[in-house]
Amino acid sequence: MCAPKIRAGRMADVLEAFDRHAARGGGFAFLTLTVQHSHGEKLAELLALLGGAWAFVARSREYRQWRERLGLLGNITALEVTDGRNSWHPHRHVMLFFERPPSRDEVEALEAVLDELYGRWLAKQGRKRGGVDQHTGRRVGVRLDYVPPDSAGRREQLGCYLTKLQAGFELARGDLKQSRQAAGAGGRLPMDLLDVIEAGGDDQAAAVARWREYEQAMTGKSAVRFSKGLRGELGMETAKTDQELAEEEVGGESGIFVTARLYRRSFKDGHAPALLAAYGVGGDVQVLRLLNLMYPGKIVAEDGHLVEPGTLLVDLRR
Repeated sequence: MCAPKIRAGRMADVLEAFDRHAARGGGFAFLTLTVQHSHGEKLAELLALLGGAWAFVARSREYRQWRERLGLLGNITALEVTDGRNSWHPHRHVMLFFERPPSRDEVEALEAVLDELYGRWLAKQGRKRGGVDQHTGRRVGVRLDYVPPDSAGRREQLGCYLTKLQAGFELARGDLKQSRQAAGAGGRLPMDLLDVIEAGGDDQAAAVARWREYEQAMTGKSAVRFSKGLRGELGMETAKTDQELAEEEVGGESGIFVTARLYRRSFKDGHAPALLAAYGVGGDVQVLRLLNLMYPGKIVAEDGHLVEPGTLLVDLRR
């Protein structure tokens, strides 16, 4: 009961930070970091590699030079962990905040610098560099996504970014059943292990061991973290503690009506957990706001048509 409320609160912080910075003309880029993993490696070891590599990059002279060149104000980082068939798959997602929107060429140049620094540190640890995906042509260990400066482009990229974060937030595991189906590819979510344990059977003992490893490795880790000074730069209040978020009262009397077509589309695209969390944070208004971020220019709300207090009928333009 507490975990979804805490993560929903963190998601609201991310949205507020994005809106505040976009409103004043700031720029963004979305960074994803991964590490090479092998069969049977411990999650704690992989997390240490991931954190160590990013710390090395952040301390480097080259990175500091690029910070000044592009006016990098700070970042929000989120940690995602999935459980594959043979190993854990940790990822770090980083939203970078710039004083101005960087150009596509600048983002590509920064990506190359980050990739070189990241790979240099991993090589010192006896790890291979991330390399390039044969199918997409994009870097695997370090990927920096360009965010267009126009409003529609920003919203579309933010929607994609939030979708990536859903595994890390584990907002509503009952609506993330695709993670079980994709266990061989992207891996299942740690919360899915609890379902395996509850179901019993031959896989129960292994799932218990994996869950205990996850608990121990993630103790003290933040799902979402603002870099030092970023909240003050954006004029945001001090972050609430996990305990404060868990103790907040969340109303459960009203609901929001969406058409079957919109629900199927959002579920297929993996957005359903984020929408549920948005409703828990801000009700109808927050859901409509998030839908417009995920499907810019395509959401229709029936003008003035309140189905009942606190609910609204929405649909997706064809």
